[in-house]
Amino acid sequence: MLSRRKCFRMSVGVACLAACAHVFAQSSVNNSGASGAQFLSIGVGARAMGMGGAYTTVANDPTALYWNPAGITRAKGIEFLAAHTNWAADISHYFAGATVPLTSQLTVGAGAIVLSSGEIEITTVEQPRGTGETYEARDLAAVAALAWAATEQLTFGVTFKYIHQEISSLASSGVAFDAGVQFNTEFHSVQVALSVSNLGAQRGFSGKELEFQQTPPYPGAEPIRAAYYNTPFSLPLTYRAGICAEMFEVINGIAGDQRFLVAVDLEQTSDNLEKFHGGMEYAWHELFFVRTGYIFNAAELGINFGFGVRWILYSMTMFADYAYSDLGRFMAGHRFSVGLGL
Repeated sequence: MLSRRKCFRMSVGVACLAACAHVFAQSSVNNSGASGAQFLSIGVGARAMGMGGAYTTVANDPTALYWNPAGITRAKGIEFLAAHTNWAADISHYFAGATVPLTSQLTVGAGAIVLSSGEIEITTVEQPRGTGETYEARDLAAVAALAWAATEQLTFGVTFKYIHQEISSLASSGVAFDAGVQFNTEFHSVQVALSVSNLGAQRGFSGKELEFQQTPPYPGAEPIRAAYYNTPFSLPLTYRAGICAEMFEVINGIAGDQRFLVAVDLEQTSDNLEKFHGGMEYAWHELFFVRTGYIFNAAELGINFGFGVRWILYSMTMFADYAYSDLGRFMAGHRFSVGLGL
């Protein structure tokens, strides 16, 4: 029979997932294109995306700065991680982050997400083959996080983001916040988590390309300075709920030299339909890893798979990961991550 303590922990975990069920049920309308700063919707980290983005509960490295800030408390010591994604249309997506434990309960982290379109040739109706000039779109999110381990089972985290976007001479800046919680039920290794990302106000672009002069159609009139109206846009507000378990531990009751992790996430964004993420990771002696995952109800997204290695060098833990993502008609995305633990 289950002890009262374990029953209580299971109840808390189920209640956490049920608490956000109402949120996921609210939107059944596809609002694609209703939000800006879409680079914030591109998942970071080869390990996370090798599992199809089912990472809200699993996050325990610097990529938790993106997925769930509560997870940075589970990083073992000081950790650094850098990731690069070759995205569709030759777009490059980068992430770099670090986590540092301050005490046994408090951990801080910082990082950045960068997206670059590369140079794009300017064309006009008169010069459809190009004017000889180029422009570039660049996005940046600088993040800082604080996480607190309230108990050995329950952790909370918050993230502050400064978001800056540029396209040609236009720019937009603002701030946003993330928050998350992870809970270890201690029932057969089952863990649950919740997170919300990109809480922030609307913002718009400004710049000289929106400005112009208009001369009234009567003699002697002075030109009037004006600007095109720029409709403010919101951020892609994202809610996630996840659950994961080590299946070998569930079946055998103990953890061995091999792990088989299964994770499931539900995701609801303010500008799209809800998505379902399922992922798995097999680990052999914590040295070699194989992963796969699938994203359901997501246009042009689907199967993901990847692998990773980890080794010890001069008391430092080093790791490298790769993930492949099917992007449908946009071909494929390739993700690479390297990290270091001290």
